[in-house]
Amino acid sequence: AAFRSAISTKLLNKELVVVDNFDLVEAKTKELVSVLANLNVTKTATIVTKGVNESVLRASGNLSHIDATTSDLLNVYDIVASDKLVLTVDAVKSIEEAYKA
Repeated sequence: AAFRSAISTKLLNKELVVVDNFDLVEAKTKELVSVLANLNVTKTATIVTKGVNESVLRASGNLSHIDATTSDLLNVYDIVASDKLVLTVDAVKSIEEAYKA
């Protein structure tokens, strides 16, 4: 219930962003910063992908304000600790499947 509530709050506050994917060309920090700026992510954020995305992990490694995780490891703390939650479509589907009731 807390997990759903945290996601709902992000959605209501327009702090949830869904993208098709995170196919970074070079897996560089500069590229990720540019992508996030285009998504209007300027403060802290958690990026959520369905599986491990090595490009996102490498590119976000030098950014103290950006965390990257997978949909199966996402927890309430990750959601509430960041100003924005950025999910891939596949991550959303994975989360929906896990929390069907």
